Amino acid sequence: MIGSVQEFADLITSHSEEDFLRAISDIAPTFVWEEIIRKRPDLAEFVSQSTTIPDSVLDTIALAAPWRARYLVAIQNRTPPSVLAKLAHDGDTRVQKAAMANDATPLKVIAELRDDRHEEIGKLARLIWEDRAQKRAGKHSSKGDRLWDVPPESDSGDKSGAPYRSYFDELVEAKGLTAADVVRGFDPRDSELPLAEEGPWVVAPWGETEYVVGSQRGAEFAIYDTVDSLEDAVDLVHRLCTEVLPVGELPVDAPERGRKTSIGIDARTISRGGKPGSNELHTGDLLDCFDDDKAQFLFALGTPLANRGMKLNQDKPYRVFEVQAPLPMAVLEGLTAQTETNPGGGAIVVLDRPLRWYLDHRFLLELK
Repeated sequence: MIGSVQEFADLITSHSEEDFLRAISDIAPTFVWEEIIRKRPDLAEFVSQSTTIPDSVLDTIALAAPWRARYLVAIQNRTPPSVLAKLAHDGDTRVQKAAMANDATPLKVIAELRDDRHEEIGKLARLIWEDRAQKRAGKHSSKGDRLWDVPPESDSGDKSGAPYRSYFDELVEAKGLTAADVVRGFDPRDSELPLAEEGPWVVAPWGETEYVVGSQRGAEFAIYDTVDSLEDAVDLVHRLCTEVLPVGELPVDAPERGRKTSIGIDARTISRGGKPGSNELHTGDLLDCFDDDKAQFLFALGTPLANRGMKLNQDKPYRVFEVQAPLPMAVLEGLTAQTETNPGGGAIVVLDRPLRWYLDHRFLLELK
């Protein structure tokens, strides 16, 4: 395992081929990959070639790494469509073209780029659109296992009056799960299809061969993970619903640490001209929320309710978290906006994945 920025740098600069191969094949904690990109951006292109980095690190490269690293991510088959969508709007046309040429880039993104202000990009997008659009027919219905919420055609029909039960329903029941735990949905990338139900975990098709597990909040879908089969998806949801995670002890100086967390977010936001940006939270910072494992918004511990700028669901628990490792740069921080009904100014952290993902990957630890 690669344990530090310096260790990775030593492996990359070594004259030994064995060391270089280890650098691009050995595992490392996610926070180490993030630190390499933050502190040694000149090594980001080598991080992008690693066969073991998680999708969250690919996302960080797309947001903050030099163009060569972004280009290398854009041409890879493993890069998630959500990351490719960002790279297709990259400020460097070399990266844009590479992402647009990737078959995994959502067709909706290609469609948007047909009218790009850069003539060269617009022309390429139109060519790719024409080539791919015809393949889209039947995308959500060409395979029987994608019709999981539509009864299959039958000459005889079911005369019993019993509700149709899909294979998904059978898997869910076998795991002891209910509709309060998990529901099925459509591919969340397709804006023409209905949004999933809010509240439960959601399992949905992801392209032609995969499934995605995540949560719906308003019009936004937050991805927990993608898996290869429907069985794996339901198994994952079962773990999310039943596994008990470690809990730490709430320190006596929690209020003071919460104030320091808030001051830090406030100062950094002011330095950006009041705009949100990639988080710079530190290990030991304290955050809280009134929400479940699907939360996408956290606040500096102790942020007044009036400043949070959102409705609080009193049916959901109050929870406190300690930052255990630097969060991915895709996680944003800023201040809530002022409106007619609330003063705003609350120190907010916006997660790009459900809260549970950050707990499972040891970025956050719940305290009680």
